[in-house]
Amino acid sequence: MKVFSVSEGYRKLRDDRKVWSTYLSIVAGIIGHWIWGVLVAGLSTNTFNLGPITAIVARIVIALIAGIWSFTGIWQQLSEVDDRLRFFAAFTQGFAVDALTGPVVTAIAG
Repeated sequence: MKVFSVSEGYRKLRDDRKVWSTYLSIVAGIIGHWIWGVLVAGLSTNTFNLGPITAIVARIVIALIAGIWSFTGIWQQLSEVDDRLRFFAAFTQGFAVDALTGPVVTAIAG
């Protein structure tokens, strides 16, 4: 059974600067999925609206927290992978995480 240890993932981020690119790729994927949704909605309605400032701040905070949670689950598997593939895998992981957390943030922050 896979165990997610957020404290171990945070410790790995704090101690090893090389894994920051993986974490930032996940966060970029989360924010990228959000921006993608805004662009798609904007193209269909001809109004581009990121939402209220509380929703923007909530999205960024959730991206940082969910990025750490997601990072703890994949950093061991991605440690031996080529850098470009690691970026792509982490970025798509961020897209998937935002697809899961996005509706919750929208419901909470409005």
